[in-house]
Amino acid sequence: MTDNTQIELISEQLKRIQDNMDSRLKRLEIQINHNQELTSNSLTWIKIQSDDLRRELNDHELRIRSANDAVISYRSKSNIFNGGAIFTAVAALLKSFLT
Repeated sequence: MTDNTQIELISEQLKRIQDNMDSRLKRLEIQINHNQELTSNSLTWIKIQSDDLRRELNDHELRIRSANDAVISYRSKSNIFNGGAIFTAVAALLKSFLT
């Protein structure tokens, strides 16, 4: 082989290697862009779900507090009525002894 032929052969091999590397880099860039898009979509979905859960949590918290307030109010009224009943019974007892 002559020197020119060897140079052409090496040049052709280097071009082929360069083309292979370029195509691999392009594929990697495409995969990276795709993965970034998937990650972005996942993060958006997670944020939406997180916001929904936060709203549900606040709603449940308000419902629990409302129910708790109702129970406390009921107990207070019940205690007042029981106290009134006891007072009435003591008054009737005293009335029966005094008359």
